[in-house]
Amino acid sequence: MNTGNVPINKVRTILSGLTEGSLVLSEGYIAKLQCRAAKALQSFLAELRGALVQRRLIYWDDTVIKINTARACLRFYGDEQIAYYAAHLHKDRKGLDEDRVLQCLTEDTTVMHDHNKVNYNDDYCFQNIECNQHLQWDRQKNSDDSGHTWSTDLKTLVSETIKSRKDAIENKKEEFTDRQKKKFYKKLDKILKKADKENGSDPNRYYTDNEATLIRRIYRYQDNYFAWVENFELPTTDNY
Repeated sequence: MNTGNVPINKVRTILSGLTEGSLVLSEGYIAKLQCRAAKALQSFLAELRGALVQRRLIYWDDTVIKINTARACLRFYGDEQIAYYAAHLHKDRKGLDEDRVLQCLTEDTTVMHDHNKVNYNDDYCFQNIECNQHLQWDRQKNSDDSGHTWSTDLKTLVSETIKSRKDAIENKKEEFTDRQKKKFYKKLDKILKKADKENGSDPNRYYTDNEATLIRRIYRYQDNYFAWVENFELPTTDNY
């Protein structure tokens, strides 16, 4: 018998050590306790998932872990108050549907993620927004690899606009003025045109192919990346 990746005899040893020998459990009791705890956890998880899908804003992300030496994924759903975790052997749409979170959300819910393209499908009806911190990391990598200046210009624009938004919120403003919004998008359009030009004139195909992918992504998903410019209630990042 074992408890996950930890043999039961090791669990016994750990419990005995933590309690200075006053608690020495049999293997059978530990196995039953594990089963009982797992069943009790199901009701808690159902309640947690129920609370989660009623949120107006949630974040989700996943990361690679090891399960019995095999590559797997640990997925997070939540916000600053609650966290729901699910583990799967494969990082795919099937696991998402098994989690029963995203397909239960309505169009009134906004979901922030790190450009998980699976979110953009007709089976889901929530609103997508993209994490700007990850965009900044991608932009920095492009600057380092290509030496092009458009991605540095984008960093400056985003950073300055986030600071302006913070200042506006501190001054009890609920949104940017129309003039400020137009100014932002005008600068963004200018930067993207510069990106097209720098990308098209560079003979280094390895870097420019990756750069072109990034530029296309920003063009296509700019409403999702910069929704926070339009709505001060939306976050700029899920990295807190």
